[in-house]
Amino acid sequence: MAQLTDFERKEILILFLNILSYGRVYIIFEIDELEKVREKSIVRFRNFLTSYRELIDVSHSINGHLIIVAMSSHVKNKTSIFSENPAFNSRIEKFLIVLTVIKTREEVSEFIDNFKKLFELKITEKDTHIANIIRKMRKLTTPTNRDLVKIILHEIRGSTFDASNSFIEILNRNIEIKELFDLKFDELLNRGSFKNIDNKIFDPLSHYLSEKAYTNLDENLDKRHRILRIPEANKIIYWNFSEATLDSTLRNILNNENFEHKIILKSNKYELHSDHPIYNQNKFSVFDFDPEHLLVLLELHYDYMEYAKVLDLLISSALHGVI
Repeated sequence: MAQLTDFERKEILILFLNILSYGRVYIIFEIDELEKVREKSIVRFRNFLTSYRELIDVSHSINGHLIIVAMSSHVKNKTSIFSENPAFNSRIEKFLIVLTVIKTREEVSEFIDNFKKLFELKITEKDTHIANIIRKMRKLTTPTNRDLVKIILHEIRGSTFDASNSFIEILNRNIEIKELFDLKFDELLNRGSFKNIDNKIFDPLSHYLSEKAYTNLDENLDKRHRILRIPEANKIIYWNFSEATLDSTLRNILNNENFEHKIILKSNKYELHSDHPIYNQNKFSVFDFDPEHLLVLLELHYDYMEYAKVLDLLISSALHGVI
């Protein structure tokens, strides 16, 4: 068969998108911070608008799929930017949506309902959650919707996390994930990745937390001292990997008066007697976790975003729902 050389790229795109939709596979195309294209090159930006307009013009031939383009709220004269290409502006004008900051109790309630439906969550004591969320929002000088999402995640995570669903139970219920977990575990073991794991685990953890909309990680995730601060939840987490450093961890957490909720995540690679002082106090909480299992899950989350929902549940279970 002779190579096809005379064709329209748009027609090939339409063909492949319709092949996907025929198999009930749909793609959401997302372009964020559109203004940065313009900042780098006005010519490139205008070419982008032209290509986008041409795609809109053939959209009636595409079955399914969605494209979302976003521009940051701080950009001035958004309308004038699009008016650089009147033909494009005329086509998207009626589809423009301005996202205002969610503030009222009714808006927060609707957001939680949609959040619950989207992620199939069971949320109890909704009114209490809403009151706590609004109270935390009011403490912020200039709250944004991004702040709201973070606060909601931290607020409802405790109510949706079921301690009865142990890490092993969840893993064994998901055969495909279990196979991937075992393969990744063997891969990391053979690579020697579990050696000095207390130093290696924080880079993938940082990537995971960034994906989960945690911000200011350069400041809040202290890799050197193995501390994670979550100011919006008034929470601080100390990661402890060996008994040799436990006394230092205890001193640090007892001397910290800045956070209401203080937690130690202790490696299960060493054992302590039940009468150890760490368990006989009410100033902080202690949970055991398996560093090797956590590293495997973080690596899988990076490699297999299509399984993010189950992996999020596994990570939450492995860490007892504290993040």
